[in-house]
Amino acid sequence: MTSKQTRMRSGQLSLALVGVGLIAFIGTLMETALNVTLPIMMTQFSVSLTTVQWLTTGYLLVSSWMMIINARLVQRYSLRSLLGVGTGGFLVSLVICSLAPSFPYLFGGRILSGVCMGICIPLLFTVITRYAPRSRLGFFMAVGVTITALAPALGPTYGGIVLRFFNWRWIFLLSLPLVLGGWLLALVALPREQINAPNQNFDIKGFVWLVLLLTTFQLLVTSGGRKNELIFILVLCGGMVSGCWRHIQRQPQPVLAATLFTNQRFGIYFTAYFILQAVNVALGGFLIPNFLQLVWHQSAFIAGSAMLPGLLIRIGLMPLAGKWFDHLNHKGLGQHLIYGGTTVVGVSMLILGHLAHGSVQVGLLVGVYVLYNAGLALAISNLMTTSIQAVATTETADANALLNTAQQYSGGIGIALVAALINRQGVPAGFYWSLVGLAVGIVVVFMLLIRVKKK
Repeated sequence: MTSKQTRMRSGQLSLALVGVGLIAFIGTLMETALNVTLPIMMTQFSVSLTTVQWLTTGYLLVSSWMMIINARLVQRYSLRSLLGVGTGGFLVSLVICSLAPSFPYLFGGRILSGVCMGICIPLLFTVITRYAPRSRLGFFMAVGVTITALAPALGPTYGGIVLRFFNWRWIFLLSLPLVLGGWLLALVALPREQINAPNQNFDIKGFVWLVLLLTTFQLLVTSGGRKNELIFILVLCGGMVSGCWRHIQRQPQPVLAATLFTNQRFGIYFTAYFILQAVNVALGGFLIPNFLQLVWHQSAFIAGSAMLPGLLIRIGLMPLAGKWFDHLNHKGLGQHLIYGGTTVVGVSMLILGHLAHGSVQVGLLVGVYVLYNAGLALAISNLMTTSIQAVATTETADANALLNTAQQYSGGIGIALVAALINRQGVPAGFYWSLVGLAVGIVVVFMLLIRVKKK
């Protein structure tokens, strides 16, 4: 390790997780809290769905930039320092967004939010992997993933409730005291670390390569299949992947530990997690709330409230799923929990596709979304845990950085794909085919898990 660590007592660890977890929760909540307001903002700011969705995808994109370098940041700086910089900047960004007079100001505030949360969110998992007992890693990882996977899906519910009583600016204002409270709790609980960072130069060129690659790929997805743009950006992406890979291979301490993908088990688990998280954010954070408003003509409050029962099920079930995984994993049966959860998610997607093609049945949609969340609770956090367990202890920080980057970036890709398809196919056909596409993603996840089982 690069810092002299002190052991954390159980109560101290719990307090640290509450404080850092609250900041991470608000940060991930804000990823999608505006999604339920997009129809309103399209009218207020006179922008299209493709443009306004950048309030979410832009946030996710820039936060993924910062998560790339998380492993290097925690080697060089204490957790307290990183949390202070990230949280302070996030508070400023919330004020900017709440006062934004036009779309460019709002977009700028969201970009600043994304940068700051790209620093803060991975610190939750750094606290877990650094201080939690290894024997209870599954449980604590489930708690962490409950926070970061649940909040994006809860965002539209929060946004809908706020819109019921206030306007969209209060989405940011009401978050301010919670973020400040989490920061104070974390400062009380986190130990003061003595950093003994190695004297190594930061791989700036590698970071720039990765930022350009992620951004270009995001633009490729957002282009929506327009032929001229598609061919140009696809060729550009291919060149960047080649150049980035060659650069990383030549670096003794690259900004991204791409060599982890030579570990086939980690590579397969990582890919499955990326796809599952993309489906999760695209479906619960974007597709369903906007489908309810634009196709079934429900209010923003109803659209947000419809998500709540399923999210409550996920809140209750996910920590239990972590405990069950720890118990079953001792017997070599932990994977079965992930297979079962993925199957339930896939069945739920098929039913949702049928509902989207039929008449208005809000109550039935709510019930199916509950089933979906139950399956997701069994699969997603345990998939992240198996990814961590597939690498050596010395590689945990790099694996953690990659998984957190995947969590943010995959959500942006999922939303961009769905928004582009809806923009291309129109309403309601775009919503139906988006559900079909997400269901195909779940099939791919299951095939990946079957493949790793045979190894």
